[in-house]
Amino acid sequence: MRRFRLPENAKVDQVKASMENGVLTVTVPKEEVKKPEVKAIEISG
Repeated sequence: MRRFRLPENAKVDQVKASMENGVLTVTVPKEEVKKPEVKAIEISG
């Protein structure tokens, strides 16, 4: 048995695992972090 921690933004319900030729591959998709929108504001003076 092996345990490991998942990041907080992991989509736990979409985790997939497969084994091929004795190699276990675990796929853990993450939620995309939305970056704040940056807007340029012109200042005249």
